[in-house]
Formats: sequence, C-alpha cells, structure tokens
Amino acid sequence: MIRNPEILKNRFICGRILSQFLQTNGFPLLAIEENGKYSFRNTDILKEALKKIPWTIKVLDRIL
Repeated sequence: MIRNPEILKNRFICGRILSQFLQTNGFPLLAIEENGKYSFRNTDILKEALKKIPWTIKVLDRIL
C-alpha cells in the first residue's frame, strides 16, 4: 500500500462498503487514508465497474 496517497492525482476515494465490494471484484487497494477512506486507481475499467454496482451498495457506502 502507498504511504502518501495524497500525492496521487488520479485516484478514486470511497468508503469501507464500496471498498470491500471493489476488492472482492479484483480491484487492488492503493491506500487506506487516516480519515477512514479507501483509495483506488481511477481507471476506465473502474469507471465501467462503478456504473454496474447495485444502488444499495452506493447508498450504504454514503450513509455508513
């Protein structure tokens, strides 16, 4: 994992629930930040996967 994720320009930041979903679907985790957020590399493949995520996971990730 990366120690200084704030230096990355092209990253996707999300919460714990969405992070677990992405990791189980094969996306590597870049970093866990101090504020409890998770960072992934923002690629075209990730963007396509985010379009297909069930709405319940998106809502729970924002609430929790």
